[in-house]
Amino acid sequence: MAGSSKPVYGITKRKKICSPQEAIIFLLGSITYILLFIPICYYTMQMPEYDTESLEYRRFFARDNHFTTIIHTGKFLLWIIMVVTGFAFVNLVNLLNQRKNPFKGRDATYRDFFILILASIILYFFTPHISLRAPHDMQRDLNFSKIFRENLAEENKYPGCKGNIGCIEPFPVLPPMPSILRFLIREFAFAFSVVGFPVSSNCCYVYTEYEVVFHNMLFVVFFTVGLNYTHLDFPPFSQWGFTMEKMRKFNCIGWLMTFIFAAVLLLNGYYVYHVYSFSKSQGKYHILTALLLGYGILRTFLLRKTHYIHFHHWTCGVVGLLYFGFQNNYFCILGGISAGVMVEGASRWGFMPVWKSHDWITPKPKTE
Repeated sequence: MAGSSKPVYGITKRKKICSPQEAIIFLLGSITYILLFIPICYYTMQMPEYDTESLEYRRFFARDNHFTTIIHTGKFLLWIIMVVTGFAFVNLVNLLNQRKNPFKGRDATYRDFFILILASIILYFFTPHISLRAPHDMQRDLNFSKIFRENLAEENKYPGCKGNIGCIEPFPVLPPMPSILRFLIREFAFAFSVVGFPVSSNCCYVYTEYEVVFHNMLFVVFFTVGLNYTHLDFPPFSQWGFTMEKMRKFNCIGWLMTFIFAAVLLLNGYYVYHVYSFSKSQGKYHILTALLLGYGILRTFLLRKTHYIHFHHWTCGVVGLLYFGFQNNYFCILGGISAGVMVEGASRWGFMPVWKSHDWITPKPKTE
């Protein structure tokens, strides 16, 4: 194979960037994958929804731009389809079908595939359940008036949605214009919307088909970007990491990449904290962060003499999915990339341990 060494059960160690022929396959495969999801996003939107009529459910999943008692079955189905097809995409396209079976992992079994499905069901309630869009994610109208009456104090926090108000139209001051143009204006404003935008928590709004499909397709597009994370497995990216051994060998490019990574991480962290603070949902994430840091520090301390930490692709994706549960376009992009990287890591490399012993030898890929 041009531009690569001899393949071993789905893991191709590239000596250089892929050949032009491989690049065309990767590009066409990604475009085809994205296009196939347009009808999937549309028809999953049409699936049944269930109204829990539960204040507890609404409070737990409430974010500034997600405030509903409704469970939409189409969002869950869309997420599972993405995970299953994403695992197969990595095998068929990124690894050029070397494994011959799109659902087998690095060890020639279905172990990683089934672990991914189980993990994805749990992670769905952290990010995709909120960041993917359904028609009634912000509907606070007649159907919910009885719930509001049961908790008047909570209702008073949302002065734009009292009593039996019907759904309002965002941007009422806009002049008459084609619906597609109004939709694009809304989406541009919605990209970084927090409190204070016309589409924030004072709105009672039912999303149109345009708005649901566009938003979910945005998630799919960047999910596909995450699935292609494997193509960064060449210098200088493959030589970059935060182990002492690698950092001692950093040149100017290595330190520049570290600075850029740190700056992006800090800016994203600030924005994420800002969003959750304004939507009054930061408490959940304080608890989550405390649990993750507590477990990580304790386990690292207990294993400090025999093990070291290695953050795999799947680890980075999972951490992202734990924190990007907000519904605006920016979080949709972050959630999509995180999900794609998680699936790519599970499919290509498998769920290898985060804490590795100092004498750890990565198992060689098995052949059938």
